[in-house]
Amino acid sequence: MVFNVDGLTGTECEYKGEKCKPGMRPGVIETIHRRLDGLEKSIEELKSSEPSNALKPQEPHDIVRLARELHRLNESAHFVTGSPHKRRRIDDDASTLVPQYPGKPSLPPEPILQAIIEAYFSHLHPWIPMLQQARFDRRLADPATRPKLLVILHAMVVAATRYVDPTCIPGPLPTPAEREQTRSWVMSTAMSALVIESLQALTIIAFNDIGNGEAMRAWAIIGSLTRTAEYLQLTVEQDGQDEQGTPDRASLSRPFVSLPPLPGEAWIEREEQRRVFWNIFSLDRFCSITTGWNTSLTSDDVCRRLPCDIGLWWQDEPVVTPYFNIWDKSAGRIGNPIAFLPSQYTSNDNNHHINKGTSPAESSHSPNQPSPTINMTTVGAFAYCMEATESLSQVTTYFLQQRVDMRDQHELGSWLTRFKELDLRLIHWKMLLPQKWKADMARQDSRMDPNLTLAHVSHNTSIILLHQPIAFPAPSWAFAARLPSTCSAHTCSAAAVEVAAIARNYLKTLPASLPVANLLAFCLFIAARALLIHWQYYPPAALAPEFPSLVESLDKMSRLWRGYDEGHLPSDLAGRYAQKLRDLQSRCVKEELYCIDPSGYTAEVSDLEQPPVQNAVPDILQSMHSVPNGPILGHDSTYEAGTGDLNMISQMILDPKFMDMDRIISFHDGMFNADDYAV
Repeated sequence: MVFNVDGLTGTECEYKGEKCKPGMRPGVIETIHRRLDGLEKSIEELKSSEPSNALKPQEPHDIVRLARELHRLNESAHFVTGSPHKRRRIDDDASTLVPQYPGKPSLPPEPILQAIIEAYFSHLHPWIPMLQQARFDRRLADPATRPKLLVILHAMVVAATRYVDPTCIPGPLPTPAEREQTRSWVMSTAMSALVIESLQALTIIAFNDIGNGEAMRAWAIIGSLTRTAEYLQLTVEQDGQDEQGTPDRASLSRPFVSLPPLPGEAWIEREEQRRVFWNIFSLDRFCSITTGWNTSLTSDDVCRRLPCDIGLWWQDEPVVTPYFNIWDKSAGRIGNPIAFLPSQYTSNDNNHHINKGTSPAESSHSPNQPSPTINMTTVGAFAYCMEATESLSQVTTYFLQQRVDMRDQHELGSWLTRFKELDLRLIHWKMLLPQKWKADMARQDSRMDPNLTLAHVSHNTSIILLHQPIAFPAPSWAFAARLPSTCSAHTCSAAAVEVAAIARNYLKTLPASLPVANLLAFCLFIAARALLIHWQYYPPAALAPEFPSLVESLDKMSRLWRGYDEGHLPSDLAGRYAQKLRDLQSRCVKEELYCIDPSGYTAEVSDLEQPPVQNAVPDILQSMHSVPNGPILGHDSTYEAGTGDLNMISQMILDPKFMDMDRIISFHDGMFNADDYAV
């Protein structure tokens, strides 16, 4: 059989049984390339012709010849590559294929699309609440505004299809391969337009990538989201109290405004934009907390009110919420007292520009407590979740990631002071939770609110990460025997036990197939890991029974995340965490000298393959022995710097009033039901 490429001499492709290999004869590709070059040259000559000639109509036969030539070359290129989306170019490397972006994917039929939209709002919206469903439905039904939602609809197809029961819809669902192609289209489309819908679509994609265990794909998206949020000025309020300030603090150069200002009556849309920012903020913090990288959204950029209670937003009841202050990185360095940093909340709009380094006397209220005039009744679960996420970020950024010379008495004293300051901040946050969020134990079997559950688990995880360096100090710290390690170790263990209880009860009351937030999976991993470390440092006590409970919860979260796609995902985030914990436990049992590094969690949760953590001191476990009020590790008794400020700080930390403070949120005193949460 002989296939001829029309119009080309000597370009027969022969298939004669097994006598020769199929394919184009030599010279065909070069001929096509020469014809393309000739055609491009002819077009350029037409463009460069005199204006008078350009106005003359082309001869009919010239036009026909040009169209025919384009058709032949297109067919030839298609024949060579075997794909309508690729064309072989002959440059230095004749084997290089230049991929073409696929065309816009088709949306599923309307009944299936509606099922996917419903699955998005019921399954994913609680964790990324940035679309007001009634407004979304109105825009979707309006032919004038529906095209603007196209990129969001395709993002929903990517992330929510797996939560649609395939037996309850009139047709096939998009396959995983088709959803991957749709993801590529969403990425290319959303990156090319500075609009709110692009940010919403990319937020859905990033959240989905992380949960799929593909966080490395999400980091670049998150970086783009944080910068684009600044470009669109979503980091500041539009009520005249933005970072340009009041009239007496206005800058001479005004930033370019990408989004038109919203009218005063567009409160639902204004709150939607605010929530878009806070979801991006949450992704930025998650990236920093899990990787140890710097945060992208800083106090220099952000001046935002907290999101309101979602029930008020759903019912279109306009309210005003407090501003939420985040810390300046330079002012937050160890050695600068936290008391000089702005408090969490600001009620007076004229005071939210608290300068870095403002003293408590200059502030409108105490640095550790909100002002009595602040109205916290307008905020809900999502706002408290953002607060707890920022607390977790403060522990990692302003304590764990700070560079400290532990041999320098002054720096060591500043480090211990920071530990106490952050500990008190976390205690105050727990104490100041509104009474209405306390649990009704008579209804403890009802469904628990997802965002408050995450907020409380995040708080306990902050306690664990803050106390771990004190509870399990490095063997090289000669002063470690002076630390309240036993007390901090008990605090870590108790917090991990409560995380296990909260997670177990939340999953027990959770409807089938509802996924769980990525940050919650991380918190469970940290809690279970802390129990393993406690088991290693304090033998011969048995491993806490909450460890297998946490692993089991992660396994269940993995199944919930997969939905009806069971078997398609190689390893989602919760599943990876569960397997890593099993590997760590197995290694602790099999390798006598293996010791988990308390600060090594960032390497363990990375997508990249990491080399095994090597012990800095190979005989670390062999040298373990009891020391007063500390872990059973050996220390250098010749350390002479434990005088003066260090002695005073150690005494403050060891003070019974400080050690006995209630730091941990338990399931019995810190949860509330989801009845107040309107999805």
